Amino acid sequence: MFLWQPDDSQMIILFVIAGCWGAADAVWQSQVIATYTVLYSESDPSVVAKYRLWKSVGSLISLSYASYITIYLTLILLLVYLTVSMICYGILETYLRCKDYRKKQDNLIN
Repeated sequence: MFLWQPDDSQMIILFVIAGCWGAADAVWQSQVIATYTVLYSESDPSVVAKYRLWKSVGSLISLSYASYITIYLTLILLLVYLTVSMICYGILETYLRCKDYRKKQDNLIN
């Protein structure tokens, strides 16, 4: 949408993009649930329910303001959300690897 303006003759491309988006979203959702389960399964068994709740709240908020802003601004917001979430994911991965490394080092010392 930033770089390409679709027209009626390119309808198949829109369906291909939608299919790829759906496949990527399916992978993304399963990885998020797996990550939450690994992180919080021992301390909080309701983590998946909480994830679904906050996902629904996010959908409610985005659908609430969708009729008031343009598609261009919506795309910018989605890119910002994606960037922030990927940065947070990178921080989480680094934290978990360091924690695992420290645990292995402690086991070697003991």
